[in-house]
Amino acid sequence: MAQFGRLGGPGTQAPPERDIPLELPIPVWLGSEPETPAPTKTLRADVVVLGAGHAGLACARRAAERGLSVILCEAQTEAQYAPFGFDIGHLNSVWQASHGIPHYDPTDFISGYQLQCAGRAQPDLIRDFARRSGEAFDWFIAPLSEDKRGQIVPLCWPMAPDYQTRVGPFFSYPGTAELAGPLMRRPCARASGARENTARRYSSAQRPSGFCTKTAASPARSVRMKTATFCT
Repeated sequence: MAQFGRLGGPGTQAPPERDIPLELPIPVWLGSEPETPAPTKTLRADVVVLGAGHAGLACARRAAERGLSVILCEAQTEAQYAPFGFDIGHLNSVWQASHGIPHYDPTDFISGYQLQCAGRAQPDLIRDFARRSGEAFDWFIAPLSEDKRGQIVPLCWPMAPDYQTRVGPFFSYPGTAELAGPLMRRPCARASGARENTARRYSSAQRPSGFCTKTAASPARSVRMKTATFCT
């Protein structure tokens, strides 16, 4: 009966009260808390994106294209800016086709991916990647000049004569875009109108070929990029 009471029967008792500290100890691996200056200015936006890497840039730009005001925060200065992610894997982009990379069957990719992960992957995500990642990549590099786009290198292409795209259950798709090298020295920061330790608002009328394309909802809304040290 005592056990029955503990499980939720008539004899159930409330758990004893415990003193829970209001402030949990900071893990040693986090180090000391950084000193942050008091804010001197308040900026408001519909969307705030932390980090101007591949994902952050895409998120900020797409939000701006949808008519939202955006602040994109990046710890590096414009002079130092260089994303740490070099490669963008995708399938069937116009960029790949221009390099002679063959068209890959999305159904074949989906089947192979689900087989390797024992069906644990979210099927809608894998399907969208297989069918639309090429379109997304072409959109991502659209603001770059022709010279900058020419610096993007397709990995493992042309293929070596003995290169095997399939070994047992494992497979690869040559043609991943490598954005390392001169291309990654400030192209997106410059295009977004970033200025060191400043945050400004730009309209498409002021920068017709800037990082943000004209938005249907409000052409004056675009990305403001703030380069400074920040923490979460």
